[in-house]
Order: sequence, then structure tokens, then C-alpha cells
Amino acid sequence: MAAVDLSALPAKLGTYALSNYKEILTGILQDDLSFLKYFGNVIPTNDELPLAQLTMNTLLQPGGKDAFNAKQAGEFKARIGKVRACKADVSWAPSVIKAMWQSYLGQIDGGKIDPATIPFEAFLIAKVIAKVKQELHYLAVYKGVLNAGGTAPADTMNGLVKLIATAALPAGNIAAAPGTITAANAGDKLKLVLECVDDTYYDLPMVCIVSPKVARFYNAWYQTTYGSLPYNTEYKKTFLEGTMIEIVSEPGLSGTNHIIITPKENLFWLVDDSANMERVIVEKEKRNIHVMMDFNASPEIGMGEIVWTNIQAAV
Repeated sequence: MAAVDLSALPAKLGTYALSNYKEILTGILQDDLSFLKYFGNVIPTNDELPLAQLTMNTLLQPGGKDAFNAKQAGEFKARIGKVRACKADVSWAPSVIKAMWQSYLGQIDGGKIDPATIPFEAFLIAKVIAKVKQELHYLAVYKGVLNAGGTAPADTMNGLVKLIATAALPAGNIAAAPGTITAANAGDKLKLVLECVDDTYYDLPMVCIVSPKVARFYNAWYQTTYGSLPYNTEYKKTFLEGTMIEIVSEPGLSGTNHIIITPKENLFWLVDDSANMERVIVEKEKRNIHVMMDFNASPEIGMGEIVWTNIQAAV
């Protein structure tokens, strides 16, 4: 195969971006993001969105009466979700492009890439998509703290931890600060949060989101505590003991001892609803090629009343 033609590459990249901008942005914001397996809602929006839920009052009462004893059905409670502007600006020098070209050829030779279906420009853009998705998931969606003047991935949005800390949860929904979670105490630490959960939610599709290390510690605690039970040969717990609350091992919480329990339907992922061709732009400046991607995204919770956690309220 002939050497890469750097003079033609910017035009090819520009054409590819123009023709595939929707797929590029969808690839970043929705495709194969593991947390969307348990976020109950993916909502497109341009700016702000009321995440309204109806809180029902007591309705049932004895019958056999001639009177109409009406009760108020409930009240709407709503948090305002807002997507946050994000961008990825990439500059490729000729030496980097040549190195990636060699990698591309190597993957063709190894049978991993078919150049007829994945041209070099698609290979380059795919590298950007993969990196942006990784940083979005691991650094922003959970541990982000919005800082519009910053330049780091965590500056792009308020992550789930920050949202929960500032959501004015009922005091009874917050367990004590966990300190260090270990294989010896993981079960007890998770139980402290579980004991805060309203009994009426135990049988709903709920998740208990923890870091991979805390999930491993819970498995180790369970093995030590319950031993070799007939139904526990693998010692891999997928639900909190005695409940139908699914344990989610979330790498976005790595390095923390946070525990978050909530219904899946209470978790929202807000994304662009009007991506346009100007969101992905390719330019050439001297010898370098620049790629600019702009999009909007943010996680949100619906109701603080149905989040149970050991994340302490912001003061």
C-alpha cells in the first residue's frame, strides 16, 4: 500500500467528518457507554430540562360512603437538568500521523482492519472517539466538578458525586462517612447505606453503585462471612444480600468509597438533541491537522428523596 499522502488527508478527514458527524457524536455520547446499562433515562435536550416526577399522597380509604372524599393526588417535584458544553480539540503533527499510519498498516496486515470498510481517516477519528469516551466516563460523569474556565476532563460537568452532595437529600438517606472500606468490613459498610433505604423500594429495579475495589471487597467479605454455601460456589455476588438491589461495579468511582443506591429510573443522561455538521470540524494549519468536536452532555438524578448513599452533603 502506498505511503500516506499528507496533502490529501485533511480534505479526506473533512469529508469523512461532514458525512459522519452524527455517527461520531453518537459514538461519543451513547454507543457502548457501560453506565447506560443502568441509567434508566437517556434524554436529548438543548439546554435545561425539568426532570419532573409525581410524588403520590395516600389515596386508599374505606368505601361504602355516599360522600366524595377527595384527596390530593400528590405534587410534582422536579430537579432541573442542564447539559454542559464539552469539546475535544486535537492537533496531529506529521510525525504522529506517520506513526499512526504505520499502526494502521500493521492492523491491516494482522487482519484486524479491512481498509475497504475502515479507511485511514475513520481509523484516526475512532482513536479520538475512544479516548474522549474513556475520559468522559472515568473522569467526568462521576467525579466531575464543573469549572468552565478549566481544561481537564473533570472540569466539563458536575458528576454524579457532586450532584448528590448538593441535592439536599433527606438526612435519613445519608449513612455515616464510610472511612476506609476493606474486605473485612465491606458488608457492614454497605449495610449502613442499605438500612437507610425505604422498604417500599426493595423490590424495584434498583442499583447499588460502587467502585470495582469495593465490589471485590464485598465479594471477599461475603465469602468469609457465609463460607461455601451450595448456591455460592463462585463467591460473586450480583445483588446485595437479602435484596434484589443489583451491585454495579463502576470504574468511574475508582479511588472512592462512595456507595449510591437508587432506582434505575432516577438516573438520567442528558445529551445533544440537535447535533449538526458544524460540531465536527477539520482544519489544516501549516503542517498540522486540527480536529474540533463540540457536544453537550451531563448526568443527572431525578429525585434526591430516592437516593441513598454515604456521600456526605456539601457544606
